[in-house]
Amino acid sequence: MAFTNVWDTTTPPDTQPANQLGLDIRNLKTDIMQRVAALSGTLANRPAPETINADWTNLLYFALDTSQVFQWSGVAWVEVTASIGSGGANIKDYDDYTLKGFAAVAPAVIRTVNLPPAAVQNALVVGSVVEIETAFQITAFSGGAPSYILRINGTAVLTVASAAFTTAGAVARVRATMFLSSGALPRVVAELRTNADSVLPVVVTSTLGAAIDGSVAVPIQDAFGVAATITASAFYMHTRVRK
Repeated sequence: MAFTNVWDTTTPPDTQPANQLGLDIRNLKTDIMQRVAALSGTLANRPAPETINADWTNLLYFALDTSQVFQWSGVAWVEVTASIGSGGANIKDYDDYTLKGFAAVAPAVIRTVNLPPAAVQNALVVGSVVEIETAFQITAFSGGAPSYILRINGTAVLTVASAAFTTAGAVARVRATMFLSSGALPRVVAELRTNADSVLPVVVTSTLGAAIDGSVAVPIQDAFGVAATITASAFYMHTRVRK
């Protein structure tokens, strides 16, 4: 962000005429307003604090798109996200809605939603709860009866077959909760529900190792597991992290 005036603690000089006081005060207000507004924004827009006639050491910047917090060391931005909050928890929960449709992709991955770095706590700070809720409507189908697969960080934590996937107009809803009881073996409880009265909800529990490292992006993916041509419109995939 470009500032109107360069920050300079040596101005105005003591010899400044008294009739310039109003202008000096207005410039000071502008300088403060612009720099306070620059304390949060996207990661790419982190400002480079001024170093001439200024010392911004320990200034904090909040990257709202990645949920990260940085502190100015005097020469560079240093991430301090993990030190914010009680017990090393991140400063905020992560909450995201992503709308996507898909067509003729089975058995490949249908969609991927990435939890950004620092959205979940790392393996050394256990306690994050990842909630995943997704819904989609089948609009056309041909081929073998598919199974639905939910993957977290590349590991399949939910695999379930449903005859409803072969029915045009069927709406499927998946709710999954992953408890990071340990960094290597989180427990996952998931439910698949369709709008077909004859198909009961399917509940799956798992202790499969879906290793989580909160310092990098964690992909959440869903897929169909057999060769079939499926066209569907996705209502949403909602991913929320509670810490």
